Order: sequence, then C-alpha cells, then structure tokens
Amino acid sequence: MVTVGEPLPSVDAGNPRLLRTGVLAERLAGRGHEVDWWTSTFDHYRKRQRSPMDASYLWRGINIRMLKSVGYRRNVSPRRFVEHFQIARKFALQVRRGPRPDVILASLPTLELAVACVRFGREAGVPVLVDVRDLWPDAIIDLAPPSLRPLAGAMLWWMDSAAEEALRDCTGIIGVSLSSSVSASFSKARRLATSPSWKLCLISSS
Repeated sequence: MVTVGEPLPSVDAGNPRLLRTGVLAERLAGRGHEVDWWTSTFDHYRKRQRSPMDASYLWRGINIRMLKSVGYRRNVSPRRFVEHFQIARKFALQVRRGPRPDVILASLPTLELAVACVRFGREAGVPVLVDVRDLWPDAIIDLAPPSLRPLAGAMLWWMDSAAEEALRDCTGIIGVSLSSSVSASFSKARRLATSPSWKLCLISSS
C-alpha cells in the first residue's frame, strides 16, 4: 500500500481516525495478510516531520514504512512537488531491495508515486491498483481562473503525462464512489489502455 498524506496511528498525536488506506490496511492485517504501508515522514495535516530520517514501525501487524522527505508549508507550492518527487524516487529504490509484493495499491495523488508503482509493477510482474482520490492535474488546473486554465494545463503538461502513464499501465482503478474524478479517470484509462482487461472497482463507504 502506497499512500502519503493520511494520519498515521501511534505516531501522530491525538489518536487520529484512520482513513481509507489505514482502514483497509488494518482489515487486511486482521485477516492474516502481510501488509506494508509506504508513506512519508511528513505529516501533511500538521506540517511537521514525524522522524528526522527514514523509519519503520509495526502497528497491529502492519509494517509502516516512512520515507524521509523535505516537507512543505503550503499545500500549493513548488516545495510540495519536490517532496513528491523525492518520496517517489526513494520508494522506487527501496521497493526493489525487499521481497516482491503480491499486489500494490497506490493512491493518486501523488502522481509520482503512482507512476513509480506502475513502473515497478511492469518490471516485477506485480498487479497495481490505483486508488483515485483526485484526478491530478485536472483538479489543480480547475483551481485557476477559467481564462488561465489553458495556460495552467500547458504548464502542467508533465503531470498530465504522468497521469496518463499511471492510468494506462495500472491493472485497475479503485474508488469509493462513482465520483467525477473516478469517472474521468476510468474514461481516460479506457482510452489509453493497451489491454482490454480493464476493471473499475467501487468500494462502498458503509
């Protein structure tokens, strides 16, 4: 499981409620599966570092692996993009040093981690499911005034290329509902996919 930006049990203050990856990781571990959760040392909500270096710890049978990153002060900033590239590069290096996973669940965003996962999946023959939360860069471009969106799209061409690779080469898409982001991702993926064996998986929130 590869997700950054979610609260982490045990290390984050206030006993935070588990979100999508945390809940699924806990349920899988509870059923006897071996679960690695790759994430960042940076706490997205509190804008603080959890550890001064790469670290890992075991929680309820889940091996939580935190990769050291630069962090950022604002959600929309160049430093956040640096963080995403840094974490993806570290993941790509370290995942090849350990045992081959049976399946990978990669959240999107981040684009960089999703791409790193599908590239490793192609190389190692590992199925990769992409959990679409926001369709980047579309969600970012939509923040710009309508008159500036074509310019924003042109400036973020590299993100669109990354999204295409992640959606084209993953094994399937997961979403908690048939939201506009999931629908758009599925439509784009079907257009890009080189294989007809596509699946859209919906997870009930109940």
